[in-house]
Amino acid sequence: MTRLVVLVALMGLGGCMVGPNYRQPKLETPQAFGEAARAPGASSDAADLSHWWRQLGDPVLDSLIDRALAQNLDVKTAASRLREARQQIVVARSALFPDASASGVAARRDAQSALGGAPPAAGTGTTTGAPASAAAGGFSLPKHLEVYSLGADATWEIDIFGGTRRGIESAEAQAEAAHWQVRDAQVALSAEVAKAYMTLRLAQARRAQADADVARISDLMGLVAARSKAGVVTELDVNQQRQTLQARRAEIPQLDQQARSAIHALSVLLAQAPTALDAELSPPKGLPPQPTVLPVGLPSELLQRRPDVRAAERSLASASAQIGVATADLYPKLDLLGLASFAATFPACCRARTSRPSGWLTAAGPCSTPAGAAPTSGPSGRKPPRPRLRTAKPGCRPCKMWKTH
Repeated sequence: MTRLVVLVALMGLGGCMVGPNYRQPKLETPQAFGEAARAPGASSDAADLSHWWRQLGDPVLDSLIDRALAQNLDVKTAASRLREARQQIVVARSALFPDASASGVAARRDAQSALGGAPPAAGTGTTTGAPASAAAGGFSLPKHLEVYSLGADATWEIDIFGGTRRGIESAEAQAEAAHWQVRDAQVALSAEVAKAYMTLRLAQARRAQADADVARISDLMGLVAARSKAGVVTELDVNQQRQTLQARRAEIPQLDQQARSAIHALSVLLAQAPTALDAELSPPKGLPPQPTVLPVGLPSELLQRRPDVRAAERSLASASAQIGVATADLYPKLDLLGLASFAATFPACCRARTSRPSGWLTAAGPCSTPAGAAPTSGPSGRKPPRPRLRTAKPGCRPCKMWKTH
C-alpha cells in the first residue's frame, strides 16, 4: 500500500512543471496605414510576398533570385543551423528516457602471474606461490586462464518538476526561431539581388543617356563654334559648351564602374566568381516596369509577414522556457539506478575438445611436464602409458577451484 501511495504521488508530481507558461505578446496596431490613401495604386488587400519580385515581370530578375536562393552560402548556413536546432529537439526529448550502457571484457591471462606466483620449475609438480591446497591435491595450476566479464548499468532521472519538459519546449521554440531566421535570410537575399539588379539597369540606362547627351552636346558645340567664327557669339560660349561636354564625358567611366560593381555583387550573391555573370548581364536592358497595383495590406499583417519579428518572438518563447529549466534545478532530483554484472574465470584447458589438456592428466599433476620434454621412465624401466585424450568436464578436479562469479 505504501509503495502504491508513493507511485501515485510521483505520477502526480510528474504532471507539474515549474516556471512561467509563455503567452505570445499582443501589440496594438492601427487599422490601416495612414499613407495608403495618398499613395497611387496602393490597396489594403492582403499581399502575397512569397515571390514579390515576380510582380515586376522581369524574367532575368526572376532567374537571378531563384538561383541565389538555391546557391547562396548565407542561406545554406541558416539552413544548416535549422537542421541543428531540429536535432537538438531529439536530444532534449531523449532526457525523458533511461540512459543505459554496457561493457564486456574477454581476456586470456597467465595463471601464475595472475595469482602472484612464479612459473613452475622444470620437472617439478609444484608451483612457487601457488595455493597449498593445489599442491596437496596432486596437481598444479594450469598455465593460462580465460576471463570473461559482462556489465550493464542504467540510470533514469524522473522529471518530477518539469525541467526536462521545459527544455523540450525551449528546444522546439528555438527550432521555430531558426526556421524564421532561414526565411529572414531568404527575404534579405532576394532584396539584395533585386537592389543590385536595379542598380545595374539604372547605371546602364544612365550610360545610354550619357552617350546621347555627349552626341547632342557635341553637335551643339559645333554649331556654337560656327557662330563664333561668324562673330555672332563670343569665344566664351564655345568654352562653356566644351566644359559641359567634358563634364558629361567624365560621368561615363563612373557609370561603367557602377555597372561592373553591380554585376560583381550579383555574382557573389549567387556564390559564383565576380566575373561569372559578365556575359549575361553586360548587354544593356531597360528597367522593369512599375507595378500598377501595390497591395500593402494591414499593419497587423506586416508584423506577421516579417520573419525577423517572428524569429525574435520565438526566441523570447525559448528564453521563457529556460526560466523553468533553471527553476527546476533548485529542487531535488530523483534518479533510479540499476546495475548488473557477470564474470567468469576458468582454465583454458576446460575448453579443449580434441587436444591434450595442459598436463593435468600426468601423475605429478597438471602442467607439471614442461612443454617439449619427454615423459620419464617408471621403476620397471618402461615408459608410462600414454594418457588417452578426453574432454575436460565441468566437474574435473582442476576445474573445481574455478567458480563462476
